Amino acid sequence: EFWGGCLAGLGGDLDEGISAIARARARYHELGMRAMYGGSANPQAELQILANDPAAAEKTLRDGLAELEQLGDRSYSSTLLAQLAEALYEQGRLDAAADVLDQAESLSAPDDAINIAWFPILRAKVVAGSGRLAEAERLAREGVERSLRLKGHIRHRAYAREALADVLKLAGRSEEARAEGER
Repeated sequence: EFWGGCLAGLGGDLDEGISAIARARARYHELGMRAMYGGSANPQAELQILANDPAAAEKTLRDGLAELEQLGDRSYSSTLLAQLAEALYEQGRLDAAADVLDQAESLSAPDDAINIAWFPILRAKVVAGSGRLAEAERLAREGVERSLRLKGHIRHRAYAREALADVLKLAGRSEEARAEGER
């Protein structure tokens, strides 16, 4: 049911994806599969953000993080914290997003390629929201470069390019933003 929910969400049926993942997570919890329960908060929250419900994503992630903290986990936690930073950013809570992103970066393994690509993108969004557009552009371009090195991670590449396009648009460079968004 978990993977079916992920596929449903990625196929565009966000409500079914969120519901199926929530059911699978409830089953993991019932069975005492604590790491799976905590770690699987990430795809559920990602779909909740895509469904324009970052508050629900925040709740899902905090719940998963609480479980992982009890287990002493660092691996899943760094990625969930990054996703939490995204949820906080989407709610306009820039200072909280920056603080959570700092925590994510401090926990992440230095060879976690996904996080290494994701962190500058998230940081770019937060920094852009604070009006520091030159710094945001530098970070977004760094995130794009890192994402391009991820083999088979098309979604991360698109996410990075979208973030760069958003930064360029905020800087009043609409044509460059459009070109980046079309890549």
